[in-house]
Amino acid sequence: MAIGIAIAVGLVVSGCASRLSDTDDTTGATDGGADASGVDVEFAVDTFSPDSITSSDLTSRNETTDSYVESKDTKTDIQTRVPTGCVAAFELGKVKALATPCTNSAIINDLDETGAGTCSDFAKNNTFFQWGLSGISMNTPLSSTADQIALGNNGILIITGSDAATYESGIQWMTNVNAKPIWKTFAPVSLSEKEFKPSFPKGTLIYGDNVFVVTSNISFSTGKPEYDPGSVLVYSATSPDSPPKVLATQGANPTSIGKWTLNGKTYVGIINTESLDGAGDTSGTHSSLVVFDAETLAFIQKIELPFAGLGVAGEITVSDDNQHIAIPSADNSGRVVILSTNDLKATPQVATAPEALVTSGAHLISFATFIGDDHLIAGNFNTGIVHAWDISGSTPKTFGQPVTIDKNLTDYSGLAKGVCWGSRLFIANGPDIVEIQ
Repeated sequence: MAIGIAIAVGLVVSGCASRLSDTDDTTGATDGGADASGVDVEFAVDTFSPDSITSSDLTSRNETTDSYVESKDTKTDIQTRVPTGCVAAFELGKVKALATPCTNSAIINDLDETGAGTCSDFAKNNTFFQWGLSGISMNTPLSSTADQIALGNNGILIITGSDAATYESGIQWMTNVNAKPIWKTFAPVSLSEKEFKPSFPKGTLIYGDNVFVVTSNISFSTGKPEYDPGSVLVYSATSPDSPPKVLATQGANPTSIGKWTLNGKTYVGIINTESLDGAGDTSGTHSSLVVFDAETLAFIQKIELPFAGLGVAGEITVSDDNQHIAIPSADNSGRVVILSTNDLKATPQVATAPEALVTSGAHLISFATFIGDDHLIAGNFNTGIVHAWDISGSTPKTFGQPVTIDKNLTDYSGLAKGVCWGSRLFIANGPDIVEIQ
């Protein structure tokens, strides 16, 4: 994901990754290991052994969505809220290795709660992998770079990227996780009286028969980013050879997508990041949210957001109860913007990574993930730290202690994704998957 961000918006970021080996049981921080020559050493995964992952393992991820259980002290007769699930896991704050699915300088770009993930060095080392509690069960080579991934209930798998030989943008289409990937190059489209080839695909999701692929449509013909109209290509899962429908995002540089259900109706939201350079400069533009009906594709509304540089990560995270969506930022503010799905135009809550207020440099929030109805985590790519907030009140409150995952801040890789699987919390960091417990 992280280097995909750099390509999609023209960013040049100094990231962070490490080969986690030694865990500090006091702080939960994890140190990178090195041999006698000072070279980083890959950690040994000795607590998990890769084995086959069943189809039910790939779809049954949420064994519980409760953030708390009620506990009663019989001596005082006082009811208290005791953290459960991923909220409790974050509060413990210990870091443990799970697996290293990526090799040969590739990093994890996406890690999906359906059990799918992508590795890429954005050259010729690109793979799709399946993962589970026991580790990695499959690594499938791809002919394209691999960024965002989506797995539908019908088994269809979509991976966004660009052809490793021609650099043309498109998607890898797999009819199931064991099928041979089929590369589909984007055909020219016409929007706002302008014809162009969609490029720099980012977020993707599947709802019913609709396969959504967000394309940023950036060109660099003049040496700096130029933005064609933002678009969403909507393919048919049952008729993959049919030309996709094209939706206009009514903005520039769309990067993130998410879906939520409210009053029995499912919506798809796309973030137009708008102008953004490698220093986080947004040229004074504000990001926007455009909403469509997930089934009919009808346009619902466009909302200008009060901040710039939002989105970028590829996906919008949605709370378990579908009451909130959260959007990370890449404008060095360290913000995560939280909207109520009941009133998307209401003033949003804003959670801010603390070190972004006191430390100079880029503060790219590379992912935000709900770990329950009212708890949220986010990873700061440039510090390697994962933060958490309780959003049950009117203002987000920091929760637990920040957890340091990545201590190598000198390379191009780092925190890419957080996944809450029932009561277990996983983080993608560089080439590795680790667990907070």
